[in-house]
Amino acid sequence: MCSGGVVGAGVTSLVVTIWLLMTCSLTSCELLQNGGFEHQLTGWKCWGAHCEVLGAADSHQGNHAIRTHNRTHYYQGPSQVIQTTPGKEYHAQSWVKILNDVPGKLGQKIQLEISFHFSDGTVRYENIAMRPLVTTANGWFFMKGEFQAPPKAAQSVSFYYQGPEPGVDFAVDQASVTEVPVDNTWRNQTDDVINRLRKSDIQLHVTTDSNIDTSRLKIQSSRVFIPRPSTGPCANAPSGKQLDWIGPLLQGGFGDIFLCQM
Repeated sequence: MCSGGVVGAGVTSLVVTIWLLMTCSLTSCELLQNGGFEHQLTGWKCWGAHCEVLGAADSHQGNHAIRTHNRTHYYQGPSQVIQTTPGKEYHAQSWVKILNDVPGKLGQKIQLEISFHFSDGTVRYENIAMRPLVTTANGWFFMKGEFQAPPKAAQSVSFYYQGPEPGVDFAVDQASVTEVPVDNTWRNQTDDVINRLRKSDIQLHVTTDSNIDTSRLKIQSSRVFIPRPSTGPCANAPSGKQLDWIGPLLQGGFGDIFLCQM
């Protein structure tokens, strides 16, 4: 659910609220508050670690980013409570940067995570995106993924970062979680493609010798099992699959013509 939040009073409040509502209706609605960290730590918590605001020189974009340090557990990182709708699909993304390496380690793992806490005391954890073996040499790197909210309504939903071993600091910037728009036209678009391509007429132009009575020619399309060819366009087709085959009238310099079912 989108809301304009609390802003200044009077006309300014009305204009900003209307603009935010238009943003939600014309594009995907942003679920995270202060995902770019331009308002420092507003909306974010750090799960027992310490979060520090970084300036423009250390951010990926804009004036601020967030550094997480003094971590004693792998799961400690910036987190924020968000609101999701049961059954809906969401897209999450963020820029992340490892700030120190561990001697003897090839790299660190970074994860974008989501947790759903239910009223019966159960919790569902889901990995959105994961990047292994990351070091300081990678600099800022981009992570993204999608998740679906469970059909059962959650009492609380949290988006958060985790992964690096204790003692490893990392920075995050430009975080975003948006609902994936539902495409209500996909069936019509699919039917249109089927009607234009799969159901379209096949035109065959056949050249015969002069002594052949063309009125007695017959072209027939058959479905047959043939072994997967070792070469050619159908070499990667699954073995034993049925292929649409046209022949033998079209045999000649081009060989048999058939369509692979990949």
